[in-house]
Amino acid sequence: MLDLPSTLGVAYDFTAHDYFAYCPQISLTDHTNAYCGERGIAQCRACLQHSPAPGGVDIETWRARHARLLNGARHVFTPSNDTSRRFVRMFPDAPVMTVPHTDLLGKPAQPVRPPGPIAADKPLRIAVIGALSAIKGADILEDTALAAAQGGLLLEFHLLGYAYRDLLQQPQTRLTVHGPYEEGDLPALLAGLKPDVVWFPAVWPETYSYTLSAALESGLPIVAPDLGAFAERLRGREWVWIKAWDTTAVEWVAFFMSLHRRLQAEELPAVVQQTSQPTCPPTVAPPTHLETWSYAQNYLAGVAKTVVTQPGASLDLLWRTQPDATRGIKHHTKQTLLYSVIYLRSKPGFRRIAREIPLRWQTRLKSWLRS
Repeated sequence: MLDLPSTLGVAYDFTAHDYFAYCPQISLTDHTNAYCGERGIAQCRACLQHSPAPGGVDIETWRARHARLLNGARHVFTPSNDTSRRFVRMFPDAPVMTVPHTDLLGKPAQPVRPPGPIAADKPLRIAVIGALSAIKGADILEDTALAAAQGGLLLEFHLLGYAYRDLLQQPQTRLTVHGPYEEGDLPALLAGLKPDVVWFPAVWPETYSYTLSAALESGLPIVAPDLGAFAERLRGREWVWIKAWDTTAVEWVAFFMSLHRRLQAEELPAVVQQTSQPTCPPTVAPPTHLETWSYAQNYLAGVAKTVVTQPGASLDLLWRTQPDATRGIKHHTKQTLLYSVIYLRSKPGFRRIAREIPLRWQTRLKSWLRS
């Protein structure tokens, strides 16, 4: 696939939805399922000892292959400046530019509803949105809800969505998991739940976060980490708390209880935006960020319409350039196995078994079947 543009002789763009181009783990996380810190090539080599890259290649080969792809692109799109800076640092010759996703395009900014006040005997209600993997904060959510229960504290956590494994819920913890939802139903679910704040417990540098868009549209107060696109997208918004991404469960409980006490006493100022310095690699030159650039007006600029005189000719060329026809058979077999695994994992019995398999082994199997 990396050679497809040159094989077909066409121009192309690259959209960075994650960090796969320079991190085989996709999310800049290590075997602990948390942000690795991007501390250099030696750390990456050690990481691949735990979870090898697809094909077993070393990190230098991996990045060189993707560098050729990114450097030859017309544009390399990233949805946030935080993501752009990370890509510019790794691929300084790539034409990186920041172009936010279009999910909020044309929608007016929603006014923020201030929280509270809250009665002394009522719990602080905290909503978490989406399908939570370990890196999106499922484990820290459970740990925080457990610590709140053990302390007998007036905190109440609600996951509108589900997690990668079964989380401890009431009465063992202060957590209720509401299960999957249709995207269009989320505004009504949030309105019915009436949370005091929406919390994003992610421990990886999100490149954008569509669930954050949903929270912004809800007008609710937001608590988010200082990692990835959160601080950038929330800058200037009222009723926002930005906390360190590696805040512990005990520290989260202390923060939420402090918020509860202040809401109870109505001590919060008129507007709150508590922030910490965003966690990011060493400073690099900012990427191109064109505020006026848009997919509607600019995406097809300079793209000439071509007429295909021999339909299928390009695909025939691609097939003839394959060094070994058996690679196609091998790939088809792996694809069939991958679809079978996905189907079995959706069944209740197999789903419970899958949850007992460490996430890094699941990722390794999936990468091998996709290679």
